[in-house]
Amino acid sequence: MPKRKCSFNIELQNKFPFKRKTDFDVQCLHCDSTFSISHGGWSDISDHIKTVKHKKDVVARSSSNLITLFTMKKKGAGKEELKLAAAEGVHIYHTVVHNHSFQLTDCTSQLTKKNCMKKVLLCLNKDGLIVWSVLAPYVIEELQSDLDQANLISVSTDTSNHGHVKLVLVLVKYFKPADSVNMKIFDFASLPGETSEILSEHMLKFIQKHGLYMERLKEFCNFVDTQYQQLLGYSSTQWLALSPATERTQQIFPGLKSFFLSEPKCPVPLKNIFQDPCPVVWLQFTANQLILFNKTTLEIEKQNTSVMEVAAALRDLKSKPHAFKEEKFIGRKVAQLEEEGDIIASDFYEVAQFFQTALDYLKKWSVGFEFCAHFSWFLLNSFPQWKPVESSLKIVNEFVVDELDEGALFDEVTCVKKFVEDKQVESKW
Repeated sequence: MPKRKCSFNIELQNKFPFKRKTDFDVQCLHCDSTFSISHGGWSDISDHIKTVKHKKDVVARSSSNLITLFTMKKKGAGKEELKLAAAEGVHIYHTVVHNHSFQLTDCTSQLTKKNCMKKVLLCLNKDGLIVWSVLAPYVIEELQSDLDQANLISVSTDTSNHGHVKLVLVLVKYFKPADSVNMKIFDFASLPGETSEILSEHMLKFIQKHGLYMERLKEFCNFVDTQYQQLLGYSSTQWLALSPATERTQQIFPGLKSFFLSEPKCPVPLKNIFQDPCPVVWLQFTANQLILFNKTTLEIEKQNTSVMEVAAALRDLKSKPHAFKEEKFIGRKVAQLEEEGDIIASDFYEVAQFFQTALDYLKKWSVGFEFCAHFSWFLLNSFPQWKPVESSLKIVNEFVVDELDEGALFDEVTCVKKFVEDKQVESKW
């Protein structure tokens, strides 16, 4: 006679917190597992309770509060609940803004004094929901509204290392009459494949492959009276990183030369480089050009740099390669090597193509600043004259709905000019 199947009866329902799917299959409310009790009934449930998965989930649930404790009622929020939601939003906002810095404690100490903060219940999941579902959509909507109303917008990009992740940021700078100049993050993304672990493994493999042992290199640096320093890495477009890397290579170049030329199995390309006197010249030439780009980059990336100052810095930078090209500047070291017969000066003049390439590069990147030539008087490097101001006024009137008062502007320019002329030289600006 076949055995009767066991079912999830009322007695078992009262004893165990399981959810019935059928009369013979139940789902555990702790670990979400579904199993059959048709064969053993009570014993099947006992066996499930003894499993590792069930025990872990029971412990996890006992140490975590239900999400219902952190959410509002569906029927509608009252005045107190709205205050509580606002307090929670403010707390998460300051956490994001300060990025867990020491400044966070200043704001937190003020927030905790509020009566509503005593009722605040936050958790990891709820914090993320507030950021992504409340704060982020509001910020994006506000930025989109500002950009729709702005007439002039500048866009800039940069990369930064956030821990071991390289982030690419897109920044927008725009003018809003109510708040003056604003700079905000428009978008950001991470670059894969550039973690510190990947780079360090690649460097170690390269060193082991070519037998470049640091201790031996340090000995050669001491032998040629050169202080050993680790070579710096650089990226292809980051001028601020490329210049220090080139400078460091110049500093330990004698030690590198002695080290590689003494190696019995020195790679032929490296041997040819260190036996030729020209690489020193080209290294010096590269360092000189990078100084120009470094100086301009630092001026542009200042905290409160205006678009007029950026345009002026780019114009000054573009004039330098043009002057080098026209004057055929070669430098003292090149002239010395020419006198010694190590190089021919005419060969060095082929570098003129570099200056032309640099000019073409700068022209492409400065197209958006061409209109700034009409506003150069903003910098007040000389006495303001009406003609440049009038030229700027014509351009501004093309972007604004209501034309500016030309007479009032002329009076202001006259007052500024008189004020500057009456001041002593050392206190004009």
